[in-house]
Amino acid sequence: MKYFTTITITLFLIFSMGCTSTTKKKNTFTIVGTWSGVDETGKKGSFIFDNEGYCILKIGKSIIGGKNYQGKGSLEYKVNFNVRPIHLDLIAYKPDGRKRGQMLLIMKIIDDKTIKIRMNFSKVRPRDFENDIKKDIMILRKE
Repeated sequence: MKYFTTITITLFLIFSMGCTSTTKKKNTFTIVGTWSGVDETGKKGSFIFDNEGYCILKIGKSIIGGKNYQGKGSLEYKVNFNVRPIHLDLIAYKPDGRKRGQMLLIMKIIDDKTIKIRMNFSKVRPRDFENDIKKDIMILRKE
């Protein structure tokens, strides 16, 4: 009987430890929102990502993109968080839905309110953030 009690208490402790909830820090990052920064020329720029997958770009006083930009098409975004560095694609579509072009970026999450992006104006995605070149890097802060 003594062994049965010892085994029961041991099993109870093992199961109760396994059932206790551990508090994990939840990933609170979301790309949705307005992200602003200053480019190498000193111009303020913003990326506005909505929850439907559309992006609006504001550069100075110019605004382009979104769901239906002045009847000229749309600008969508896709993010792949499963690769390192994170892939951020901006895809432009014509009004008839055909792809006009895309820009392949990489992104690094600094914190929930700060990201670093690297652009490449060719059709090749940047590989990493090594050898940062000021003209193709932006630090964006969430507003």
